[in-house]
Amino acid sequence: MNPSIAFKVNDAFSLGFGVNFQRIDADLTKVATAGGGSALLGRIEGDDTAWGWNIGAMYQLSPSTRLGLAYRSKIDYELKGTSKFTALNAAGGLALPAVTAARGGNVTADVELPEVATFSIHQQISERWTMLGDVSWTGWSSLQELSINRTDGVNVTTEELRWRDTWRVAFGGTYAYTDALKLKFGLAWDQTPVRDATRLPRVPDEDRFWLSFGLQWKPTADSAVDVGYAHIFVKDAKLNNGGTTPLTTGRIVGEYENSVDILGVQYSTRF
Repeated sequence: MNPSIAFKVNDAFSLGFGVNFQRIDADLTKVATAGGGSALLGRIEGDDTAWGWNIGAMYQLSPSTRLGLAYRSKIDYELKGTSKFTALNAAGGLALPAVTAARGGNVTADVELPEVATFSIHQQISERWTMLGDVSWTGWSSLQELSINRTDGVNVTTEELRWRDTWRVAFGGTYAYTDALKLKFGLAWDQTPVRDATRLPRVPDEDRFWLSFGLQWKPTADSAVDVGYAHIFVKDAKLNNGGTTPLTTGRIVGEYENSVDILGVQYSTRF
């Protein structure tokens, strides 16, 4: 939830501010196996809520050119939940079940979602055509590892992420079909934060290419309804990763094919 307010300082300069309330809900599962047919299903659940903020500025450089800057803060979570392990069969009685069963109980995990900075430009080409572009930076390097610990300090599992900061470049346009209806399109290249060496099956991400379409309808002079659809083409993600803890021993080799479809609806009003 992100209520925002904007204020027009003068004919050329505007400022905006928003408060961001988020909830995170995590449910992680993993099967741990050993020789002799023994296997355990581990399940970790946790949740938290947190606050953040965002600011923006817009400058009318000329009657046909507008520049924008925006910043969205980091959001820090301290998830709290439980860790449980269930035997999938009774064969064996090896060391692995004993090790993993001792890791159940109440757990916590710290997660820091990244800050985002964006620069954008709005250029009026003609009475009906407007072109837009933006460049965004996201501080994904805040996520170096996901460490889940029991409340008594015992580590349940740690997954190495080693994510990196990313860039996103977007270009698009709008066509004013009538005074009340605008048609929109957009293209974007979106860099993945995931490094090849530490790509995990939980997030088999790769660089993405966005193709989007939409429209804006203005039922009144001071209100607007926006509808948008985007398809995200994701580069095939190769995986060749192994772990060293009791819950991640082994190597996974493979390739993922991913794609995303997004549908958004927005209503805005001015006063």
